[in-house]
Amino acid sequence: MYNKSVILYYILVVLLIGFAGFVFYFDFSDRTILRYYIFEDNFSENITVVMYGLSCVIFLLSWKNQKNKFHLFLALLCFVIAGEEMSWGQRIFDIITPSTWSQINIQHEINFHNLKSFPDYSAIPSSHRMFNGTTALFFLVIPIASLFNYPNRIFCKYGVPVYPFSGIYITLLILIVKIWEKYTNHGGYYSDEVVELSASVGFWLYSISELDKCLRKKEVTIQRNLHEKSTDSHSKNEIGQFPVD
Repeated sequence: MYNKSVILYYILVVLLIGFAGFVFYFDFSDRTILRYYIFEDNFSENITVVMYGLSCVIFLLSWKNQKNKFHLFLALLCFVIAGEEMSWGQRIFDIITPSTWSQINIQHEINFHNLKSFPDYSAIPSSHRMFNGTTALFFLVIPIASLFNYPNRIFCKYGVPVYPFSGIYITLLILIVKIWEKYTNHGGYYSDEVVELSASVGFWLYSISELDKCLRKKEVTIQRNLHEKSTDSHSKNEIGQFPVD
């Protein structure tokens, strides 16, 4: 299952690179085209929501199999991000933003990540920074730490999911976009959408990788139990062959 998913992942990486190039090109030439593909409820946001939704379901399946609390946390994280991306279905169900909430929300939507109480430069980390920090933790810090003996033993002991090495292309793409955004006068909202879409594909790969590990462990456990039952049955049969005085 995982190997087939990795093939799909590489196809998605190529498409993401093409999408990033598309954004960078039209960021210089014609931003009206970008508004059509990247504005609220358009192509990139819809795909992002779908990928986070799938990741949430797959992480829940992993949690159901192994009862690993980190899988449950990641499922909830993906659910919250998907909900925030679609403003918790506000435009789908045609919900009007309450006036008091609209006054404190930059985009006048029912979500938390656009609240004015999370400015970019304040003592409280903005939602933007928290998202970047969370992505960096799971896509960069933990995978690098797992290459060293002591951190890896800690991760194995407590069941910390490690982002698959094949996801490095997503990590590199996000880093390139963030560097582009920092050292040029372009980017901003449009490059953020590229990062969010890339991260959603990364979490999908993350979830598939963890489910594959869970299913493999389950298969090993089943085979071990069958082997033990077969051994016990064989031993009992041998004992039964001896005559009783």
